[in-house]
Amino acid sequence: MSRNLAAVLLGIFLGGSMTWLAMSGRDRPGHDAMVAPERPAPAFEKSGLSEELEAQKDRVRSLEAELAAREISPPVPPVISESPEATAPAQEKVASASTEKPWFDSAALEAEGWTADQVLRIRRRWEHLQMERLDIENQRARKAPGWKKHGKKKFQSEVDARRDLGDEDYEAMRFASGEPNRVVLTELLETSPAAEAGLLPEDEVISYDGQRVFTASALKFLTQVGEPGAATEIRILRGGLEQRYFVPRGPLGTRLEAQVRSPYP
Repeated sequence: MSRNLAAVLLGIFLGGSMTWLAMSGRDRPGHDAMVAPERPAPAFEKSGLSEELEAQKDRVRSLEAELAAREISPPVPPVISESPEATAPAQEKVASASTEKPWFDSAALEAEGWTADQVLRIRRRWEHLQMERLDIENQRARKAPGWKKHGKKKFQSEVDARRDLGDEDYEAMRFASGEPNRVVLTELLETSPAAEAGLLPEDEVISYDGQRVFTASALKFLTQVGEPGAATEIRILRGGLEQRYFVPRGPLGTRLEAQVRSPYP
């Protein structure tokens, strides 16, 4: 009986020891890895993940190929229509670039009959006039002393240039530099003094009361001086031929337009 009791007590002691060891081992680091190693993923899960990764790689490769193609591909030339409407703007741009006139067109003056020496003289006087204009504008912008009188200085510089060159070369200078040198009658009132005197639209005014006219403002000024209503000579070009008329001094009753035309011979 004592032997049986001893065996029972020994079994209880050994069983309790094993239980204590099992429970205490669960709290030690790495126990789960040692006791319950990770179960391999099922074959079907690994297969699905691999397919998804391969699909993403394919998309990345496609995107890289597309970007590389965009970088190295040559630019696509624009489609040019054969219709006149589409090609006209380009033609106008090329034409304007090729026909752009220089600041002072010496060749145009020579083509009109001026010699090289005459053109050189006119050009030098024109350059001097341009520097005077630029200096006046510079002083006006700086509001230098007396800047309010610079308008008179500019007018006087024109008067001096005309006096130095003479009417013919002065007109040639304006023509070569692209400044208006001719006043054209564009429209006339039917009952105006100009119409009653026989003037017509497109007549080019050469002189008024014996004084050459190059700008519309100059012609207006001349009509405002002298005895009102006095018969005054006005010379015009009509179809390249000079004609003389007499108008009463005062308003002509016309619309005036300053244009660039070949110098008066």
